[in-house]
Amino acid sequence: LDTFDTVARLRGLEGAVAAEYWPALGLLIRDAPSPMRRTRPATDGVNATINYLTAILVRDMRAAVLASGLHPGFGALHAAQDRADAAVYDLMEPFRAPLTEGLAGFLFNAKRLRADMFTSLEDGGVRISQTARSAIIIGYEQAASRRVKVTGREIKLAWRPLMQRQAQDLAKAL
Repeated sequence: LDTFDTVARLRGLEGAVAAEYWPALGLLIRDAPSPMRRTRPATDGVNATINYLTAILVRDMRAAVLASGLHPGFGALHAAQDRADAAVYDLMEPFRAPLTEGLAGFLFNAKRLRADMFTSLEDGGVRISQTARSAIIIGYEQAASRRVKVTGREIKLAWRPLMQRQAQDLAKAL
């Protein structure tokens, strides 16, 4: 990262990595489209699950940002824009793999979610069944309550307190 002197160049790297990441992730998830691409709106159950989990993560991170006294609209890596929470998107990045993409993969691979729990709509979107929605929420709540080791510390925290700590640390640094 030391070779990237601008945010724009760093964003370019992020785009190049994403082009490799999504197809590779798709190889690891049962019922993922091949090749896996990130789609919004979702066109398949895996993407619909990732989008749903991301919305829950955004909610949790936004709460942490607001509780820390930060303005959610001003970020460092994500540009400020109307109706977008740049600080939330910046701070949620480390939580995406365990609480969105990785969790979606786990839910499908553990057969808590199946392709038949999602219905393709005429407009190209996907409807998530109530059974699938419940499985997604239960899966997220179980994952979010799991305690993990905090880097550089001897303690373990659940994911939500870890989000709060990250937002507090940023507020303190600013």
